[in-house]
Amino acid sequence: RPIEFSELRQNMDRMCINDIVHDIATVFGRYLNLNHTKASDFINQRHPSPVVDNVGFGNLHRILSETHSLTLGDPLTQNTGEVFLGEIRRIELIFQEIFDIDNRFGTSAVSILEEASRLYNASPNDPSELLALQAKAVILNETLHK
Repeated sequence: RPIEFSELRQNMDRMCINDIVHDIATVFGRYLNLNHTKASDFINQRHPSPVVDNVGFGNLHRILSETHSLTLGDPLTQNTGEVFLGEIRRIELIFQEIFDIDNRFGTSAVSILEEASRLYNASPNDPSELLALQAKAVILNETLHK
């Protein structure tokens, strides 16, 4: 009786895709740091010291804190690339609408996440596709470290 490996291959794909998403999450962390600095400057311009409007000041900081949380979920049960793309869009919208920061996350990183999401849904995949996408994510991460 032949042994079926498709579920194992699918789980291996999903863990590989999760690694790709984490490489992009590192890149996203640098994007967040830059935008948090800009948002803090925005808040300080709106509410210079001494702060008179404590409620407004507190609300802006509370909203900014909502851009710190990224929960990607379990890669074996959730398409982490798709979840992360949703988080990116949510955070970009906050930066744009609340803090007047129109700085989009890198299109090459987004395209890697879109491809990771597609591969997650198409699993099991040809390992060469996953390795090629992983290489793109690693190169992007290393390029932005320089």
